[in-house]
Amino acid sequence: MEKEKQISSERKEEKLEISKELKGEPFKEKDFESFDFYPKFTQIKKETEELLVKINNIIDNFQPESIREYKQSIWKLKSQIEALGNEISYSGQLKWVFGETLSKENKQQYKNFIAPIVDYFEKNKNLFEQLIRNGENLKVTLNIINETESRLKQLEEQLNIKKDLIQGALSAKESQMSGIGYKILPRKRKEKQNLQQLKDEINNFIASEISNEKLKKIWSKSYELLSKDNIKLLQDINDLRERLKYEQGFLQERKEKEKQIKEEIYPQYLSIISEFKKILEQIPLVLDKWKSYLEEELKRRRFFDEVVLPTLELDKPPEKEEGDLIEPNESLEHIKTAVKRYFQYFARYKDINPRDLILALEQDLKKVKKSFFIGLNVSGDKLVKILKSGKFLSLWEMSEEEKYINAKGISVSSYLYDRSNIEKKLGIYEKKPIYAALCSDNFYDQSEGPAPGYGDFVVVFKKGLEKRSNFVIGDSMNYIFSLIEPIKSKNIEDKFNNPLNRQLNFKHALLAKALYDNFFKNNLRDSRSLEYIEAQILNGVSLEDIAEIRHTNLDKIDPEIKKLLAECNIALNKAEYINYEK
Repeated sequence: MEKEKQISSERKEEKLEISKELKGEPFKEKDFESFDFYPKFTQIKKETEELLVKINNIIDNFQPESIREYKQSIWKLKSQIEALGNEISYSGQLKWVFGETLSKENKQQYKNFIAPIVDYFEKNKNLFEQLIRNGENLKVTLNIINETESRLKQLEEQLNIKKDLIQGALSAKESQMSGIGYKILPRKRKEKQNLQQLKDEINNFIASEISNEKLKKIWSKSYELLSKDNIKLLQDINDLRERLKYEQGFLQERKEKEKQIKEEIYPQYLSIISEFKKILEQIPLVLDKWKSYLEEELKRRRFFDEVVLPTLELDKPPEKEEGDLIEPNESLEHIKTAVKRYFQYFARYKDINPRDLILALEQDLKKVKKSFFIGLNVSGDKLVKILKSGKFLSLWEMSEEEKYINAKGISVSSYLYDRSNIEKKLGIYEKKPIYAALCSDNFYDQSEGPAPGYGDFVVVFKKGLEKRSNFVIGDSMNYIFSLIEPIKSKNIEDKFNNPLNRQLNFKHALLAKALYDNFFKNNLRDSRSLEYIEAQILNGVSLEDIAEIRHTNLDKIDPEIKKLLAECNIALNKAEYINYEK
């Protein structure tokens, strides 16, 4: 009694341990690198951050000519995001979270992340092009303004030089006229007065614009007093002044155009860029969300490796037992695949905590180990033949009529060909296998048998046959209707479709049976289904191997069958569900 209490206490502590949060070091960057698409996460995030810096700079400094570069960067980013979405969709590396590929809902979720970027560009495509053209026009205009201002500066410098030269010529002429003759001789004095008057008029001309008539007078006086080169200075000054006037007007026009372009596009430009900036700012947040999916995948992988496998004794291969046809390592890989798919299914679609699932599965396995039996369903006619012949016949010993019944409507020759190929692959062709199923005390096996489609009578065999039996998850001939939903794949090339990859030793068959029992606690089983753990009893089965025969209604059994069972000393009991847990 004390020992039982101690064991119970240990089991309780073990359950509490399993129920605790899985301990372990936080995931590092190298852990995420196990996903082959993860480098794109960091690349996109980095480029998004760089693009945001660039956009902020464009907004602050108003550089519309940079929109084209901005547009190219965004389209590049959008392409990278789409590529990442496709890689995630088809990578098959998120089996715990999404399964073989992203579900329709998950794909839509990912598209909802990409769509705002794509839609935004599509809706504003023409406006972006107009912004680019306006930006380039503004750039050209600004260049012209800069060039015009530079020309104006040069013209002003030239004008000042010309002004200085003409004033220097006048001063030189004035010095020349400082002699005695220009003081006493009337003609000379008159010439000197004319020079002074010309000087005043030229200074007025230099200082500001004058009328054309006054300019003509200056020319006429200049011919009397100045050399041709000096007179040309006056013409140069006049020409430079005209060019300056034109350039100043042109400059004013360009500046007005610059103002017009800025006033026209800047509000739109700022609005569009700012709005798109908000979209870009969401990208790192969404990537972080998707990274959380990756982290969830890693957590569940870790839980499976560190808790599920050790709890179910799948962390190392068992010793090879007497009668095992399959090597322990191979059987281990097959059952690990089934268990992993089972946990992945409930994690993805049923949102069941894996800790709760492992506790429930552990109890189901315990029950299977305690109550297992090998059994099969037969019809009344077949049972009579078995009782009269004293043994069960393998497929190759049956009559053509019985072979036809086993073929279930398909060509007998095709059925026999397929069956022989499978038996050869499994290594049981020469051992005259009798096909049955691994059963346990559960509602279905107890009340109607493992495969009621084959008959109402349930043959329960004695313990010991499991030592000379080979086991397969589901029906070895039919994977479509014999694999339960959690471990089935829609991929016709899935390795589990091959019975060789579903072959198990007895120890692992018990766990596979626990998976099936756990699933059918909350899921109905079609009475015509083949959803069982197939047991292939080798080297013949006789009446001595039968423990009992069960039937749901003992009153309706043919008296002849009752008589034969009594003569063979085989017990006949009512098939009914007994809840041993209560």
